[in-house]
Amino acid sequence: MENESDSKTGRWYRHVANIGAGLTAFWLLSYLIPATRTLMLDTILAFLIGLLVTGLLWWAAYTLTHPRCFWAWLAAAWTVALLGSIAWGVYELVTGEPLPYLSLVDVLYLTRYVLILVAFWRCLGVPSGEQWIRLLMALVVGTAVVIGAFFLSVPVSRQTAYWLAGAVYPILDVGLLFVAVEARRCEPEGRLRNTLGLVALALLAYGAANWLNFFGQAIPFQPAASLSTLFWPLSDILVGLGVLSLFWTASSPQAPAESDDSVS
Repeated sequence: MENESDSKTGRWYRHVANIGAGLTAFWLLSYLIPATRTLMLDTILAFLIGLLVTGLLWWAAYTLTHPRCFWAWLAAAWTVALLGSIAWGVYELVTGEPLPYLSLVDVLYLTRYVLILVAFWRCLGVPSGEQWIRLLMALVVGTAVVIGAFFLSVPVSRQTAYWLAGAVYPILDVGLLFVAVEARRCEPEGRLRNTLGLVALALLAYGAANWLNFFGQAIPFQPAASLSTLFWPLSDILVGLGVLSLFWTASSPQAPAESDDSVS
């Protein structure tokens, strides 16, 4: 009976993986084919990928025992970001105008950063001790680069609202990436450590998207801003791969049982 249950679980994972792979393939094709941009097909598919990954994170929080709270906080972060994207799309659809530089949507996106930091801090114990100092140093370096971009930008782009809205995200991305790398480094060898590597890569992709978008708008350099739309969905894809890999190894008969020894 147990083997039958494991077989059904394995099939479920494969079905989800196949759906994710199909969405990813179609999204990549729609991104590479300019004609589909007018139909916003790449945006729709990117949203569906984000929706699927958010569901996977909540399922991980419900089923995985180590560390359950980490996946719950990450799921909350991805949900908040998804709500921000929905609010953004609805605003532009209803008003026919682009979203302002500063809006309530930014509150949702900034909440995402807080939730991810809490996930690492409360559930994996990172950052702690001197890691807080190194995190502060990473944020200072990110801030210095952003200030340098200010002096490189053309005067017309030096709007206070733009810089307040656009500069904060790349700086925070540097901080989250540092925390993710530290968490993976501190984690003992095992399947969770491998998954944390993919989570770190996902945060790197998300940060790359924000940096490309920021510099593309500030300098300005449109190809960089356009390239950012490639890396935001890539971040979701990498997290989805990480969660699926954890599911697969957890359901494997050879996988050792792990207790919920997470920080709470």
